Amino acid sequence: MATTLTGIDPLWGWKEFLLHRNPNTHLDHALTQFVAALDFLPRTRALGLDTPDHQMALFLVREFAGHLRACLRALNLRLPLHQEFEDSLRSLGPLRASPQTPQENENAVYLWFQIRDRLQQHASTEEQPTPAEHEEAAPAPTSVTPPAPEPTPETSPALPSPKPQPAAPLHLQHVQEARALLEGRALTLIGGVPYPAHHQALVDALGLARLDWIGSAEYDHGTHAHSRVTDQTAVVILAIRWMGHAHNGLRDVARAKGVPYVMHPGGLNPSSVAWQIL
Repeated sequence: MATTLTGIDPLWGWKEFLLHRNPNTHLDHALTQFVAALDFLPRTRALGLDTPDHQMALFLVREFAGHLRACLRALNLRLPLHQEFEDSLRSLGPLRASPQTPQENENAVYLWFQIRDRLQQHASTEEQPTPAEHEEAAPAPTSVTPPAPEPTPETSPALPSPKPQPAAPLHLQHVQEARALLEGRALTLIGGVPYPAHHQALVDALGLARLDWIGSAEYDHGTHAHSRVTDQTAVVILAIRWMGHAHNGLRDVARAKGVPYVMHPGGLNPSSVAWQIL
């Protein structure tokens, strides 16, 4: 009422607005995460539009954009140039309508760190000159007379090329324990969208020989996917948050074939999946 009577934009004090029941819906955090994800796009686009990192960056931008818009709606606030903000989001496709849960936000932030680390490794690799570049840069001799030897400056040995670091979840005890159970084996997962980067993260963290990820839109009923559960399948994961009720039929298929199954209610990052498996 005060802002209506005075005509003062409520966003003058927008950082003081937050939903205390859910800390990740603090507007400052929501906007910071959205901008941080946007910052990835020029760099991942340079790697290729079809690369896993670019697709994951687009996914994060959509997630954080929908989250930010949902937080604004919950607080009945508008950003400066809000219509331009809404117009720019249309190119991203459908966005989530509700704020992220703390677990969903944690999963998205984990993916953000994965992209950041890979981009840093890629930049470090590009900055290191190759031996061929050193040879090309060497001046050609101008005389047949051998030049006088020059004193060799004392230099420290060159740093080795940076090696890819293991994904963060591998440092967690429960992920290591799940990996010990599943390494070299096959896993079937139903639910959600099998983005290539998410798929590879699960394979790498759990040491899987094969991950058969069945998207929610692939079958109308879980029993239709019976051929995707074989005697080589170590465990079946039913991502109940990301699938339809009818997909629970895959649980009966696993039970009939004597394959262990897990009803997984959380996110599909390696840490969350490993926790439920144990």
